[in-house]
Amino acid sequence: QSRNDDAVACFFGYRWLPARVCGMFLGYLFYDLALIVASPSMRSAGLLVHHALFITCAMVCKQGSFFKFPFAWLIAGEMSTPLLSIRWMLAASKRSRGNMYLAVCVALLVAFAAVRVFLYGYGLSHLWRHYELIVDVVVRGSGKKAPALASWRIPFFSPVSGGISVEAIEAAAADVSGLGVLSQCLLVVPHLLTIGYVLNLTWFTLLAVGLRRVLRRRTDV
Repeated sequence: QSRNDDAVACFFGYRWLPARVCGMFLGYLFYDLALIVASPSMRSAGLLVHHALFITCAMVCKQGSFFKFPFAWLIAGEMSTPLLSIRWMLAASKRSRGNMYLAVCVALLVAFAAVRVFLYGYGLSHLWRHYELIVDVVVRGSGKKAPALASWRIPFFSPVSGGISVEAIEAAAADVSGLGVLSQCLLVVPHLLTIGYVLNLTWFTLLAVGLRRVLRRRTDV
């Protein structure tokens, strides 16, 4: 067995725990989406797109616990969500001028940068570097040609080539073959997660601008 066969295990092969956690995460996403839709003050096109993208990805991953490693760094991004909720509650209760609000804003920016910019960025680069492997497995498993979208790449991520045994690839292809037409959805997940990363970068910029505004307001008092 090749030492690089672990790369296949990052994306393919059923595991009980990731499938169950992914199911719980889906429940959380649907619940959060319902709150956003029901609350006009929270509703925004970016949040709706974000939840639609991640619900789609999570449903694809749950089908056979595919993309276990990407799911790990994706769900790690939710570690910044409690701080976002605390900041919203402080603002809603008219306490946005206190020291606690400032501390939460700083902590949120740091946490967001750690999990939704750097960790997410590392995971996304790992995913794109192994995209050729994912395409190979899906094509073998489905017996169909890859869609035109699969030819799109992010240029500066050099693909990982070689070092993976044919046995590991064939075993992964056997798992994918049970999906039928849905196997093609696996090839779209990296593109959807890339859109999600663009949203994260946009929100990080807005958080930084918001923190700067809070600091400027305190110095003007």
